[in-house]
Amino acid sequence: MNINFTKIEASGNDFILIDNRKGTLLHLTKTIRRSLCSRKTGIGADGLIVLEKDTTSPFLMRYYNADGGEAEMCGNAARCVARYAFAKRITGEKFSFASQSGMHAAEILKNNLIKVELPACVFKKSARLTINGKIQVCDFLIVGVPHIVILTRKLETIDVTSTGRRIRNLNRFKPSGTNVNFVQHLGKNKIRIRTYERGVENETLACGTGVAAAAAVLYRKKMVSSPIYAKTRSGETITVQLKRTKDSLIPFLVGGVRIVYSGAITV
Repeated sequence: MNINFTKIEASGNDFILIDNRKGTLLHLTKTIRRSLCSRKTGIGADGLIVLEKDTTSPFLMRYYNADGGEAEMCGNAARCVARYAFAKRITGEKFSFASQSGMHAAEILKNNLIKVELPACVFKKSARLTINGKIQVCDFLIVGVPHIVILTRKLETIDVTSTGRRIRNLNRFKPSGTNVNFVQHLGKNKIRIRTYERGVENETLACGTGVAAAAAVLYRKKMVSSPIYAKTRSGETITVQLKRTKDSLIPFLVGGVRIVYSGAITV
């Protein structure tokens, strides 16, 4: 089977994008999805995006982690989808598209910046976790997908991979697990963040829903106001705009996206 694809990245979070709106790919199995994302034997990516036909919007975005499993949402993937759709003239500069987590407003801004709406934050009961030998109360919330947010003053010295993996696999987060974010408050409206992503099972250079989760937590603690500027592991900054309604807190991500190349692969 031949597959046409586009390699695309946002803040160092890289994806394989397959446009399947015509429905020609019928057997994109979990094994194939995982092999495409493999950095040793495949194209290599943090995740796989598949565009499918939708009856109420220009397309449905389906997102798969690098392990081949499907996730409800990925913030940086949503920004990449918006950039691709505009570049391919599927949409105009303002539009909405569907994902497994709902509808998302998107807007193409100046200077290659993409703005996209994420699902409303759902705050869960905080978790008491042992981190580096100390018990720490951490925030737990859903932004389409689950996130733990851990505040720290020593971001660079944390072993994100080993600590994140241990927390991700704790019994209290089973069966789906959780993403784990380590966040340093830099002062007014600025944070730094490092994220361990489930499905990738490693630290990634950026995580859009993780950035949104961290911004929302610090906003609720009145440590920052909107917009919040989050410096990611890649060195790039993602802006989070928070919209408060009567019953919810809705994050919008703003940042750059780069289409790297297009190609075809036989699987």
